[in-house]
Amino acid sequence: ANNLNVLNSGAKSNTGFAAIDNGLAENSGVKTQPGGNININATGLVNLDNANIKNTLRPGAEGKIGDVNIQANSLNLSNGSLISTIIAGTGSGGNIGITTTGDLSISGTNDLSRLNNNTTALSSIITDTRGQGNAGKISIDTQNLGKLSLSNNAEISSSTIGKNAVGNGGDISISAKSIDLSNNSSITSDNVRAKGNAGNINIKTSGDISISGTTPQSTDPITLDSNLSSISSDTLGQGNAGKITIDTQNIGKLSLFNRASISNTISLNALGNGNDIQISAREIELRNAGSISSRTIRGSKGDAGNINIKTSGDIRISSTTLQSTDPAASTPTNISDITSSTGGQGNAGKITIDTQARGKLSLSNNGNIASAIGPNGVGNGGSIAISAREIELQNEGFIFSSNVGGKGDAGNITINTTENITISGSTPQLGGSFIGSLTLGQGNAGKITIDTQARGKLSLLNRASITSTTDPSAMGNGGSIAIS
Repeated sequence: ANNLNVLNSGAKSNTGFAAIDNGLAENSGVKTQPGGNININATGLVNLDNANIKNTLRPGAEGKIGDVNIQANSLNLSNGSLISTIIAGTGSGGNIGITTTGDLSISGTNDLSRLNNNTTALSSIITDTRGQGNAGKISIDTQNLGKLSLSNNAEISSSTIGKNAVGNGGDISISAKSIDLSNNSSITSDNVRAKGNAGNINIKTSGDISISGTTPQSTDPITLDSNLSSISSDTLGQGNAGKITIDTQNIGKLSLFNRASISNTISLNALGNGNDIQISAREIELRNAGSISSRTIRGSKGDAGNINIKTSGDIRISSTTLQSTDPAASTPTNISDITSSTGGQGNAGKITIDTQARGKLSLSNNGNIASAIGPNGVGNGGSIAISAREIELQNEGFIFSSNVGGKGDAGNITINTTENITISGSTPQLGGSFIGSLTLGQGNAGKITIDTQARGKLSLLNRASITSTTDPSAMGNGGSIAIS
């Protein structure tokens, strides 16, 4: 076709879907006879409005389902549209491959009645396994010509879902000129109470990547209903999380604003290891509760993944400036950070940041880089290694490793610059900026090593500090501080 429109006239009343539907029927299928592919080739626009394109291996069926392949100039999914391959029986298959020479847009809805009552408000590209078998891979390529946009409850995901599901999630590979995620949109691979590994996420652009949720208020808690936008790989069952790789080829800027996140998590009672987060960009900015994190949650067993960040320019981390005098207003929900932590049985991951001696690292207004062992954690904290042209911490910005009541040694902190390091506090009513390591539990505080390679000046101003501390309740030694 030139243009292909799949439209549902019942969209406003939310009754049914227009669909291109393929696969193996319930309680049927022949092992040696696979289901067919869905192939769409359009020179213009492929447009789905409250419509589905799906290839499904249904419950009770055995066999292999086909793929969904779409080639177009541009692709638009809106108003609860879905492209999917799902394994609900026993089998395999179901990759999704999308190639465009222009933009790819996925947009859900902000209609609260639809969001509260069902999931049809989500517009999605998904591959799932809910039975026995591996989920399909997702490959999206705009050939460095088009922008990928996800907005208003949109998602790209591959998952293993449910206590009866056995199989691995599929890898997600995305190549685009630029990427924009906003208002509760996500790119996700996960294991949800199943047995199997989550898939890897690989993202490459020749331009900017922007991830934005909603603006946090000073007293807002983060809840399951919060409008968060994210790139994540998690395990909530038995299996490992997937690796997240983001590369703008030193051309694009990575921005995380307003509760946006990139995360790798071993969740409550999960059994499996986290995986690495690898980011390469021209510059990075985290603001208003933007975060990059690797963590294990209470009750889990497994090591958290490492965080590796490389830029050819600046890194800026800034939290919301809280004006309220109410102590409850100073919530952690508004803090921008790069963190690695363990709250279960396993080690926290290492944090490595390198601006290749060309970029400045700036932390302000509670913006921080931290590694922690939580109160229920059993394992060592991850080390923090930072290499930059210069570093500035101000208005309670901090770099910190800690054991806050668990069992294990806090991570070491190593900082190298080719120019100045400036640590500056703020008003007497607020705490100062600092570089520190602390133990309140059973284990040692970490060592702190700072080296400007005989070319930079180290300045501590207005209640700023460099500290290694053993709390009176702790069982462990403080760490050394070495400054050159």
